Amino acid sequence: MASFSISGSTGKQQFISLRGLSHEVCVAATQPEYWQQLTKYSSISITYNGNYVPVELESFCNDEDEPRLHLIIKSQYEQDNKQFDIICTRIHYDLISFENNDRPIYDSDKNQVIVFGSLFNSLPNDIFDTERYLLGQRNCNIKKIRNSLACSISVDQSMPHRYRFTIYHEKQTIMDLAAVQIQSLVRQAQNHYIMIYATKIGRTLIGPTEHMETSILSSNPETFPSFTSFQPFVKRKRLEDEEQATTIDRNQPIIDSDQSDDETIPDERRYNSEAFISSSTLNNSPTLDDPDKISSHLSSLLDNIFHVKL
Repeated sequence: MASFSISGSTGKQQFISLRGLSHEVCVAATQPEYWQQLTKYSSISITYNGNYVPVELESFCNDEDEPRLHLIIKSQYEQDNKQFDIICTRIHYDLISFENNDRPIYDSDKNQVIVFGSLFNSLPNDIFDTERYLLGQRNCNIKKIRNSLACSISVDQSMPHRYRFTIYHEKQTIMDLAAVQIQSLVRQAQNHYIMIYATKIGRTLIGPTEHMETSILSSNPETFPSFTSFQPFVKRKRLEDEEQATTIDRNQPIIDSDQSDDETIPDERRYNSEAFISSSTLNNSPTLDDPDKISSHLSSLLDNIFHVKL
């Protein structure tokens, strides 16, 4: 945590960096109530400036593009300089103690546990809405915990960037389980903040022109011919089976219905009968001059055909 001072003819000014500190520390250090306690009975003022950049993204952006969050302490009169030094020293110590600022508070008399969730948001609300990511739409995340554990949970925002959750139940174990789930929701929202802030830094590095070209390219499906929209496994399997069946049907020869009788006869017997018929027809066919011979020959020929099929 870096700091530097500027001294004037009468007053002083000091900057205390909050770079690399957690959400709960930065939220606690930027509360107006905390400043009022420090500057009581003096003309010293405390403000803050800059953005909260997650520790995971510190190396991806410089101070010029993303000015880091810092405190500004000013004194206007020389008589406040002594208290000014005391306040600056006190802030450095408090930044260490604030690491446990969101620790749950147990109240055995009222059968309740108070859990805090801090998230310092430097992004516009239309890009990152803390309440939506933490509590869910219409507090749906809190309702899920309440219904699953059959406990009572009330939510209020007593100060900027900080939520307070009060859990009620007869059993201490149930309250502990609810507290664990709420703390998980807080960490989940903080992780979402990292993801969205990373997108913000990435767009700054890419530039508006390249970002526009990338958006147009990604929105054109013809650019990605191999891309197919996601479909459930069962639906994909059914479509693949239908395509395979269609391919097989197209490749199979069309069978005439008149040949259905021949398909029921084994190949060997069918070929023998055809050979018999051919030889009988060609070699033993009667002359048209003798009707009795024609009739006798046809009867013999039909008997042989039925005998072959049976």
